[in-house]
Amino acid sequence: MLLITLRSRGYVPQGLILVLVLCAAARWAVAAPPAPEPAAAPAWEPPFDAVLKVNAAYVRQRPEEKSPIIGLLRRDSRFRVTGCAPSCEAPGAWALLGDQGALRLSLLEVAQPHTFPLEAMPEFVYGKVLRAGADVRAEPEAGARRVRHEAAGQVLAFIQDEALLASGWLARPGGGFVSAEQVRLDQPSPFQGEERPSAPLAFLWKPARLTSEEVLPDAGVPLPVPEPLPKFSRFPLLEVTKHTVRVPGGTLPRDAVRLAFPRLRPASVPPGAKWVHVDLQEQVLTAYEGDTWVYATLVSTGKQDTATHRGIFRVWSKTLHELMTEENKYFVEEVPYAQYFYDGEALHGAFWHSHFGQAVSHGCVNLSLPDARWLFFWASPVLPSGWHSYRVPPGTESLWVLVEYAKPGELRPEPVFEAGSAP
Repeated sequence: MLLITLRSRGYVPQGLILVLVLCAAARWAVAAPPAPEPAAAPAWEPPFDAVLKVNAAYVRQRPEEKSPIIGLLRRDSRFRVTGCAPSCEAPGAWALLGDQGALRLSLLEVAQPHTFPLEAMPEFVYGKVLRAGADVRAEPEAGARRVRHEAAGQVLAFIQDEALLASGWLARPGGGFVSAEQVRLDQPSPFQGEERPSAPLAFLWKPARLTSEEVLPDAGVPLPVPEPLPKFSRFPLLEVTKHTVRVPGGTLPRDAVRLAFPRLRPASVPPGAKWVHVDLQEQVLTAYEGDTWVYATLVSTGKQDTATHRGIFRVWSKTLHELMTEENKYFVEEVPYAQYFYDGEALHGAFWHSHFGQAVSHGCVNLSLPDARWLFFWASPVLPSGWHSYRVPPGTESLWVLVEYAKPGELRPEPVFEAGSAP
């Protein structure tokens, strides 16, 4: 048994964890009917698309057993094999994945035409196990064989299947079924930030009323009290004072608003590189391609006792789905779109809360699922097709992450147009 674990900041990320158990086939000690002839080894003809015939496998930097591990593939992964080393017919042959590493050819089989890449599959449904725990059954039936028991409080991932859910059951990614009555399903926030912002933005992180700047004539009746604007509304930012924020149509209370400004590229970030700025004060993330602002959104960084580290970092690992756990505190399966930038701190999706704009995490930078997905597939390096995890090799360009308490950004003066001129 081989177990590799990364430990950091009190929890154990499991995206690069694999347990391989090799069991020898039983041998009969007594006379038995002649065994069938072993199946002929497949005639490999690279290049071809492959899938794993085991649950998971490491990708190594070179076709050598002691070469560094740079990635992880899972059973549902589909990937391209470009060649073999030393040859496809050699004992213990390695499958070559272009310039992206190698793994044992014996772990693979040729992909069927209907096999879809893992990254093209729909996202999971998530649910917290209730106090009585949850039984995993071999079939979606109450009387079916019990495979195992999941403890109360764990947050589990399930395959999206509306028809199965309507019948009262949920399918586990690794096989088995759980009664929907034994879990409380999460409802991820649909919030998504702003792509290609054209001006500084004001995001409402909680409902607030807009005080109109319009002056109405005295109609002899009280003016109506405006309805609160919903959480996550956003507006172009016109002016900021100590207690108010002016936006088109009126003003908002400053304490209900988070501000997103374009930031200058740090000198250490190369021109043209992709980078993000995480503002711990505003709980805002902005993304850039060189000097061009391409995204703005609300995030949730670490609480005071588990504060997100400040500094400028590089993403060192990307994982589509990650098990995150801390003993006796939390157990969350398949946390999506994780990009590790400092030890065990990552940019990742959070489906279990909608408190974006507030510091509530254990040190990571939480994003909504739409934001995390956008950031994951936009950021360098691109996850190789079919891979589940990718440990960024030295010298490979990866996302830069600047985390700081930033000073307020600057607002450009509003343009003043002469009478008769066009804006």
